[in-house]
Amino acid sequence: MTGVAPVKLRAAAMTAYSGVFCALSVCVMLLGGVIPVATYAAPLLASVFLVPLRDEFGRPCAWTCWGAVTLLTLLLGLDREAALFYAFTGFWPIVREDVNARVRPGPVRFVLKTVFFTLMIGGMYSLLCLVLRVDAVVSEFGEMGTVMTAAFFTLLCLCLHLYDRVLGVIVLRYRKKIRPKLPMI
Repeated sequence: MTGVAPVKLRAAAMTAYSGVFCALSVCVMLLGGVIPVATYAAPLLASVFLVPLRDEFGRPCAWTCWGAVTLLTLLLGLDREAALFYAFTGFWPIVREDVNARVRPGPVRFVLKTVFFTLMIGGMYSLLCLVLRVDAVVSEFGEMGTVMTAAFFTLLCLCLHLYDRVLGVIVLRYRKKIRPKLPMI
């Protein structure tokens, strides 16, 4: 009978932590819809909450939280662009360590991440412009022109590389400072 209690306690802790981190992510995403300049910052900040779930309870728990937050922000969110940005890039904290572990050389990893980020951003904006026909985004890109649109995509890709670097620091800080203080894990 003593072997059953830790399993139930771990399941309860997983449910509680998942619920709290999903709620925090959704709150950040909804606040990002209220503040216009947070279209790209809110999804990146909301995805940081996946790190503890991945580390403590595994990838399936983190993927479930990502899916729940994506669905809730698409249904409830004010900013469809931010919701889709989270849907296309919010899972990066889950797969980041696998990419870093499997692709060792720095330049090759940088190119692989650049291709990945470019595909994700291109896919998101293709969905927004061609399939969903969000008029505000289509007219915005029409006004910017080709050169400015290419510059926008380049800067967004560079911001995602910067986010990747900052995420590495956040993961290290979490593991060294916060993780030892978490109860029941």
